[in-house]
Amino acid sequence: MVDALEANLCVDTSRVFSTGWSFGGMMSNALGCDMPDVFRAIAPMSGALYSGCNQSNTQPVAVWMSHGLSDSVVPVSAGRAALDVFVRKNGCSNETSPVGPSSCVAYQGCREGYPVHRCEFAGDHQTPSFASSAIWSFFSQF
Repeated sequence: MVDALEANLCVDTSRVFSTGWSFGGMMSNALGCDMPDVFRAIAPMSGALYSGCNQSNTQPVAVWMSHGLSDSVVPVSAGRAALDVFVRKNGCSNETSPVGPSSCVAYQGCREGYPVHRCEFAGDHQTPSFASSAIWSFFSQF
C-alpha cells in the first residue's frame, strides 16, 4: 500500500505514520516492529502483539499508545506487553513523566527522536475521547 501511494502521490517518505484501533492497533504495532525504516511513528489504540512482532529488528520507531483499563476484548496487560517491546527497542528507561493529555506518560531516556508515550484511561475497548488531538500533536513533532 505504501509503495502504491508513493508511486501515485507526493509523499514525504520521512513522515509516514500508522494508527489504528483494536486489530488496526495490532497492525500498527506489527508495522512498528517490522518496518521502522518505513514508518516514522505509530499510534496503536487498544492493540497488542497478536499480529506478530519482529523483535530482532532493533531499529526504533516513535510510539504513542492508548488502552482502556477495563478493556474486555484486548486485555490491558497485552497492550502493556507491546509497550515493553517498544520501550526496549527505543532504549527508554521505565521511568515516566506526565505528558498531556492528563492520563498519559512519556518514558524517559529514549533514543533521541524516538519517544514513547502511553495513555491508559478509564474505559473499555474503545478509543479515548482525546485520541485524535493527541495523536495529531504527537505525529506533528516529526
